[in-house]
Amino acid sequence: MKAMSNIYRNMMKAAGTVSVLAACSLLSSCENRYNELPPKTDANIQYAIPYPATPSQEEIDEFRQMREEYEQATY
Repeated sequence: MKAMSNIYRNMMKAAGTVSVLAACSLLSSCENRYNELPPKTDANIQYAIPYPATPSQEEIDEFRQMREEYEQATY
């Protein structure tokens, strides 16, 4: 029985040591500040922004009609 208690005690010490080492490694692997921008792999890379689509005359007329209806309903 004495041998079993020594084995159990050694296992508990090993588990405690492993958990402390795991906690230390997890805490040290985190960065101190958050970077909101995505990482760039090259300094010459520029992100392409597409040109906006121009609406057709029909879409402009529909928008004007909706605006007039809104103005009449709210004023």
